[in-house]
Amino acid sequence: MVIASRQLPGSVNEEDEHFWRPRKWAVLGLAAAAAIVWRREGPWIRDVLHGFKGWKRSAFSRMKILDVGLSIDIEMVARAYKLRIPRIEFPTKEISRGYGETHFKIWPTGKRLLAYLWFELRRHD
Repeated sequence: MVIASRQLPGSVNEEDEHFWRPRKWAVLGLAAAAAIVWRREGPWIRDVLHGFKGWKRSAFSRMKILDVGLSIDIEMVARAYKLRIPRIEFPTKEISRGYGETHFKIWPTGKRLLAYLWFELRRHD
């Protein structure tokens, strides 16, 4: 799995110009939690919520991604850890939105993603 990351050295996150970076820190917190629980080898993924990813069809099939909810991005990382699917990130530059605001506000979205992590902890593959 290949992930364009806004969290690596050389990358740019739209919050980097601010002192207060709640979205960036929340993503790094979720990334650390997933890595601590499921990562056994290889690199830990720091941008678990970035939707720009590439993967082999066979790897995606093995992940058995849920068909409901908003957890697909972190779900793919957690399942890649659990299934020991090779993964790598490369730095990218995020630019500010030119149109409106995000639909995923940090607090309500964060609560739902934590609920997903709890679900994944109890899941038996």
